[in-house]
Order: sequence, then C-alpha cells, then structure tokens
Amino acid sequence: MPDIERDLSRLQASLWETAERDEEQQRQARQTAAAIRTKVEAATAETAGSIEVSHQAASDIASRVSNMVVSLQFQDVTRQEIEHVITALRRLAGQAHGLEDGSAGGTHRMQGAYTVEDERQVHRAVAAGRQGEIVSITTARLRGRDRPPQTHEDDLGDNVTLF
Repeated sequence: MPDIERDLSRLQASLWETAERDEEQQRQARQTAAAIRTKVEAATAETAGSIEVSHQAASDIASRVSNMVVSLQFQDVTRQEIEHVITALRRLAGQAHGLEDGSAGGTHRMQGAYTVEDERQVHRAVAAGRQGEIVSITTARLRGRDRPPQTHEDDLGDNVTLF
C-alpha cells in the first residue's frame, strides 16, 4: 500500500501544480483580454473622431459646391437675359424704320417676345433710362426662387420662368 499512497500523493501534487498553472494562465488570459479590449475601445473612439471630421469636411465641400452652383446659375440667367435683350435690340434695329415715324409698334413686339416678366421689367427700365434698376430686378428674382410662388397657377398669365 505504501506504493499506492505514494502514487496518490504524487498524483495529488501533480494535480495541484496543474491547477496552479491553469489559474496563472487564466489570470494572464484575462489581463490580455482586458488590454485588447482597451486597445479596441481606443481605436473605436479614434475611428469615430475620424468619421466626424470626414463628415464635417464633406458637409463643408457640399456647401461650397452649392454656393458655386448658385453663382453659376446667376451668371447663366444674366447671360440669357442679355442674349434676349441683344436679340430684341437686333430686331429693333431691323425695324428702326417703323420707329422713325413715332410708332411704338416695334417696342411692343419686342416686349411680346420676352418669356418672363423680369425681361419685360428690364426692357421698360432701359426704355425709360433707368438702367440702374436692372441689377435689382435680377437680384430680386433670384432671391425669390427660395420662396414659394405668391400667385396661383391660373394667375401667372404669360409669365413663365423655365429654370
């Protein structure tokens, strides 16, 4: 029996040693997991910060592009209006003989060729020698684009804005 007791004693010692090693490995595994979790949380916070910075930069770019588009639209509208006035003036030059005898028919025909009320207002301002009103007429129309129409569709008459 002494051999059995000795074997049992060795087995018990071996089991205690194995249990102590297992406990140490578990402690080290918990420490490693905690360190990894801390690093992941830090990386997540950094990523969230980068995303916020990227979002803000994208919003800023979108705002700048929008402002550029509005500026380009203003210039395009102004160009189109100038082209309409030039076309009308060329027609007027061709019909100058009708104006020499005091007839206003040529200017009425010219005003009838305009497609929007703003063009007719610009024409009237130029005809009356009030060229300074041209910028305010165009600016007022562009500012009014952000607001809903003030009149009912049926009340628009021949005042049609295509853009």
